[in-house]
Amino acid sequence: MRNRFAVQAPGQPDPIIIHGLVLIQQVCLALVAQVAAVTLAVVLFKPLARVLPVDSPGVRILFALASLSSTLSIFLSDAKRSRRSVQLSRFFSVLTALIALAVICASAFHVPSDLYVLMNAGGASPGNDSMVLWPATGFALLGVLMIPTPASNAIVTHLADICNWGLCLLTLSLFSQYMFSVLHIYGVPTVHFTSPVTLACLVPLTVVATLRQAEHGAFSIFLGYGFGGKIARFLSPIIILLPFLREAARARLIGAHLIPASYVVAVLTSMSTGLAFVLLLFLAWRLNQMERKIYDFSLRDELTGLYNLRGFYILAEQGLRMANRSQMPFSVMFLDLDNLKEINDRLGHGTGSMALVETAKLLNTTFRETEVIGRVGGDEFVVAGTFDQSACGKILDRLYADTMLYNAKTSERFILSFSVGCATSESSRRQSLSDLVAHADNAMYAEKRSKKVHS
Repeated sequence: MRNRFAVQAPGQPDPIIIHGLVLIQQVCLALVAQVAAVTLAVVLFKPLARVLPVDSPGVRILFALASLSSTLSIFLSDAKRSRRSVQLSRFFSVLTALIALAVICASAFHVPSDLYVLMNAGGASPGNDSMVLWPATGFALLGVLMIPTPASNAIVTHLADICNWGLCLLTLSLFSQYMFSVLHIYGVPTVHFTSPVTLACLVPLTVVATLRQAEHGAFSIFLGYGFGGKIARFLSPIIILLPFLREAARARLIGAHLIPASYVVAVLTSMSTGLAFVLLLFLAWRLNQMERKIYDFSLRDELTGLYNLRGFYILAEQGLRMANRSQMPFSVMFLDLDNLKEINDRLGHGTGSMALVETAKLLNTTFRETEVIGRVGGDEFVVAGTFDQSACGKILDRLYADTMLYNAKTSERFILSFSVGCATSESSRRQSLSDLVAHADNAMYAEKRSKKVHS
């Protein structure tokens, strides 16, 4: 588990999410290809309209061609494909944009109705320009987004992000307008600005374009392995759905005439504000949690859970200042785990790591919670707290007793033993923490040399 987290940095995409999004893209492209193919078949071969469930008056040949062209462009733009495939992908991207621009120009300059018949298969009149203008704009943005570009170019990436934002907003507007009309949110049906067949192509293609842009653009936060990506994925559906749910509720309540319209607006506005505030509190709470964890990780030794060198000095310095202000003794004990090198050489580094973990457990059992315990080297530990020189001897007796009890009960192939040195701050002359650690270190090495002489 630890190796997995070591490999996956917060800014890197989660492989599981990437795999799932690839499947989503494949499903979307297959759906668009089928809808566009059926659309063209029905328009070109009128007898099929009696068999296939397609709304012929809402069909647009050019939009179906643009959908197929976009699908081919995306399919051929895979990085694993050949250079010729990439060139074909660029061709279909440009073709999609040109088809959409042709529709936009036809709508803007009011071309003869014959072209509208081609675009709409007899379903729209020349005067209803909005029925084709906005979907055509969406396909134009799709064509631009699908043109293969170098991801390392920051300016191109930012421009693609802007186009993607525009495409998402436009598609969301068309889809919501259609759903409001179908569900009669406002009590009476309205004219469908976009046919369901066109939406069935435009919405999945927008999803695919957004997911592809998320690989290297501003949307990449949604694919991230870290906390930011999780928050973005959690809040996105709420942020997207909340305005639409509020608008639907407002229309229903006003249409029911249960309460005055001004009260409806006030109540729903208050509810939206309350929900947004709850989301803000949740986000702030999670950020504080993550901040505490990050701060704790930066001060802790990963193997033993004790404080590392930085964490020890930060907390022990605070303890020393408080002891000086209160005229209390302050001592530092320096401990060295004996024979760690022999354990590593004879039994392996895994066993050596286990010995360090067991040492940390013994220290946590022996010392009080108010004392700062740290691992400051490979086999070196240091403890700081408000105890005097006489208390050091009692603490050492307790530590040796706990160690002997552990060695008697353990089934491991190693035994634990320590060399210990202690230094206490003198009340007449205040010493720095670094000086205390150095004196305790020297005392520890003196004991270690004494052990070697007597052995």
